[in-house]
Amino acid sequence: METAGTPGSAGGQGSDQSSLAGASAVLPFATADLQPMVAHDGRGHVLAARVVEDFHVLSFTDLVHVPPNATIGRHTHGNDIELYVIVSGEAVVELDGVEHVVGPGDVAMNRPWGTHALRPTAGSDVRMVVVTMAPAVWDAHDIDPM
Repeated sequence: METAGTPGSAGGQGSDQSSLAGASAVLPFATADLQPMVAHDGRGHVLAARVVEDFHVLSFTDLVHVPPNATIGRHTHGNDIELYVIVSGEAVVELDGVEHVVGPGDVAMNRPWGTHALRPTAGSDVRMVVVTMAPAVWDAHDIDPM
């Protein structure tokens, strides 16, 4: 059985991105190799694993664990859409300067050219899936994403 690799890999240890081209895939979050990193100049270290990159309209999909004293710093995107799918824990997500409390089952959507940040609420461990979609999603269909 294959397991998820380090950030930047997709599907299994040692696999390359071309192995997913044109295929359906199971993203192995349970065995993802979470690595410490500072997220967008945030406070402390989050743990993250890139489980897929450049798969059809997805720029990437990451599994992210934000410990209670860590944050994802405020940052602005380009012409893409990024979703934070909250799996567990509670956090305050800032979307274009407006704060929202999010918890399990919530999805925070950052619009193209939008600015966002995330911080866990007091004592909360946040686990989430981060999905970033390429502009091809709306460009190919002449859709205004926002």
